[in-house]
Amino acid sequence: MIWRVVLVKVHKRTRKGLTLIEVILTIAIMTIIGQALYSIYHVGTKSFEINRDMGFTQQDARLILENLNNEMRTAKEVSTDIIDFGNKYSSIVKDGNVLKKISYVMNESGDFVEDSTKILGTNINMLNFKPIDQNPEDINIEYITDMISVEIVTNEENVSRSYTMDIRLENGNIIKYSTNELGEYNLPETIDRIYYTKYDE
Repeated sequence: MIWRVVLVKVHKRTRKGLTLIEVILTIAIMTIIGQALYSIYHVGTKSFEINRDMGFTQQDARLILENLNNEMRTAKEVSTDIIDFGNKYSSIVKDGNVLKKISYVMNESGDFVEDSTKILGTNINMLNFKPIDQNPEDINIEYITDMISVEIVTNEENVSRSYTMDIRLENGNIIKYSTNELGEYNLPETIDRIYYTKYDE
């Protein structure tokens, strides 16, 4: 008798591709990583923009204070009221959110009329000229000083920042502050306008 040996080949089934669960998990993980990377990028970009705007605001404030210093330190006379300045004087005033230098001249009729306007800065929320080391609430203090402190408050992206500079008059002049009828110093909480003359004007 002839025996036949039948060889049976068993083929192992090999898996190819991903299951649905694996695909879903991969998409979920990639989504989380993508959101994390976007958040890091967004926060970094926003921080950069805030620091950049803050730098620009500080630079603008320094330029404004430097303009005020250049205008006032060589002034001939400085006062918080219009006094006998002769036939020409200038004023620094906050008009809305704009800081202006307005020059006035006397016309033939003896009236002062606006001669020119120069913009010293923008985005100004507050301007305050105040005595140094003096208490404005004490009306008996003599405000005789050759120094004045200038404070400006700027507004950028709804954020207010305060900057201050002390200005000394180089010509030894004193600041003339407002007085009432009794000769008492009458300083408001905020002095947002000042008058002065220059030697070269």
